[in-house]
Amino acid sequence: MDHISLQIVFILFTSVTHLYGATIKPPATQAPANESSWGNRSSMSEVQKMLSCTFDDGFCSWILNDDTDIKAFNWTRHFGPTITADTGPDFDHTLGNNTGYYVYIESSSPQDVGQYAKLSSPTIDTWNSNYLCFTMWYHAYGKNLGDLIIYQNQTQFLNKNTVLWSFQSVNVSSANWREVKISIMPTGPFKIVIKGIVGDGFEGDIAIDDINILPGKCPIEKTATPVPTPVPTTVSTTVSTRVTTRDTKPSGNLLVG
Repeated sequence: MDHISLQIVFILFTSVTHLYGATIKPPATQAPANESSWGNRSSMSEVQKMLSCTFDDGFCSWILNDDTDIKAFNWTRHFGPTITADTGPDFDHTLGNNTGYYVYIESSSPQDVGQYAKLSSPTIDTWNSNYLCFTMWYHAYGKNLGDLIIYQNQTQFLNKNTVLWSFQSVNVSSANWREVKISIMPTGPFKIVIKGIVGDGFEGDIAIDDINILPGKCPIEKTATPVPTPVPTTVSTTVSTRVTTRDTKPSGNLLVG
């Protein structure tokens, strides 16, 4: 084989080696599943900073309605009594006076039955498979109450909404602030959404205040053991009776599961 032939063979061998070398080159190492492909994890302190809110300094990290639905409107940040009599709180829960703020849905015109307001948290991604305890105070007083719903929106893999708790118009109206506690087991990134729905009249303002989140399951409140009522002793003396009445706002308790 002459010199020219050797050069041709060498060139062909180099080309083939380069080609197969590129073909059998191992794939680049992928990032572990717990790194950038899953997003940044949030510590418990970061989650508390994102979710905890008294509404005294605004809406904190909570996001007002982002729906384009014509039925959607915004929560109102307010202090003191709402503008409609016989519904809504007279003061906030945090300070217990008319200088503290809360947020509420206004059920008077231009709102109409079935319209709603949403408040959404930032995306939460703790990725530690530990329970979280979500707490919130709410006020639902009036004869035309709609619904108040808290649900979990899973934002990765599937857009799934899971109702965590709800106050519906069939529940008992109360002029008092009441607390709801919800134990949440994260299975991936999610948001918490609070949705207030207008009832069938203008006496249906629903308010919320003092949102917080804590590590672990929510504690189970112990029920006090009732004290037996003593049997009255019979006496021969005639006792005069007097019935005294006073005006009170209706009250009731909602059992939260």
